[in-house]
Amino acid sequence: MKKTLLSLLAAGALAFSSGCEESSSTRTEEDPDQSGQANYSDGSSGSSDDSRGGTGINLISPIGSTGLDTTFRWAVANPDSGMAYHAVVYTDKGPNPLDGRGEDIFDGGTATAPEGASSLSMSKSVTLDRGRYLNYSFSWAVRVTDSKGRDYESSSAYVHVSNPVSTNTVTNTVAAAVNT
Repeated sequence: MKKTLLSLLAAGALAFSSGCEESSSTRTEEDPDQSGQANYSDGSSGSSDDSRGGTGINLISPIGSTGLDTTFRWAVANPDSGMAYHAVVYTDKGPNPLDGRGEDIFDGGTATAPEGASSLSMSKSVTLDRGRYLNYSFSWAVRVTDSKGRDYESSSAYVHVSNPVSTNTVTNTVAAAVNT
């Protein structure tokens, strides 16, 4: 029930923020036997594990540590050619960023898979809130919805925020030192 409610809230927020029409049907992903095979509320199924040839989400970075200015990077593995994929990035100081009780939700944008692509790279650059993230560890994950309404979820990755200096400040300082 919680996952269905979160999906409905996320779908509504995405439709509102992107100006798209909200679909009247909802799909929820369930995996009661922990097989990795996603079973949807509309009766269809699909794999969210790309090792079996289905569409999956692979987190690329950050993993390990990052600064307050960071870029979340992920890839949609085995995307359907011509299919549009909309991503949402979730962060949480707990172990499950997709449980609906996290810190932040970032709109990761929409990208369309080119013909014959084996993966579709996507990213979202953000400045994390100093009060909530500096010197803390958090987990992050991505939920991607394709243009047919199918949801795919990544596993989560842990990150520690330890650098209070923004990347832009470092870049500007280095550039100024080189020019003098």
